[in-house]
Amino acid sequence: MKKSFLLGLAVLFLVSVFSVDSYAQKRKKRQSETDAYFDESGSIKHRLWFGGGANLNFSGAGQVQAFNFGISPMLGYKALPNNDNFSIGPRVALQYTYLKFQSGGQSYVSQPLSYSLGAFARYKVLPIIFAHAEFEYENEAFATGNIGANNSLIVEREARNNAFLGLGYNSGGLIAYEIYVLYNLLEDRSSQNLPFDIRFGFTYKF
Repeated sequence: MKKSFLLGLAVLFLVSVFSVDSYAQKRKKRQSETDAYFDESGSIKHRLWFGGGANLNFSGAGQVQAFNFGISPMLGYKALPNNDNFSIGPRVALQYTYLKFQSGGQSYVSQPLSYSLGAFARYKVLPIIFAHAEFEYENEAFATGNIGANNSLIVEREARNNAFLGLGYNSGGLIAYEIYVLYNLLEDRSSQNLPFDIRFGFTYKF
């Protein structure tokens, strides 16, 4: 009876020690994962990456001349601890157009500015291949054929929502170039716009 009692106490003691040690290890592991997610100063800057693209072109045909310049910066955040493959973040785009139309010895000018605001999610399927999903609000400005004050072409605006889904290639490395093709799920079938959007850009720390 006495031996059984002592044996029971010994087993209970060992179980208690094992449980405490196991809890300490798990807590230490969770703390280690937290430390890996946040740097020593509590910053999350090391989980951010930057990207974007730009376009510049001139065109002229007959009495019409146009100059276009656009930028599209984006900021990515690697949202999962111990996994840099999944990112989320905002993306904005600005498109400036200078349009000049000549008729009857007169010059008519328009300078529409279009913009879009969006949020995206990305996942690296392979180190150089990623899937990209994005919801975007776009406000497009375009010149009409009507003449307004000061010999300027009247500008109208069209607002719409876009939902993009597609795949892309990233060259990899600290600074990389990328190209990706997106399909707009919300493009109206009656629209003259193509539902595909091909983007070129660069990334830093992606």
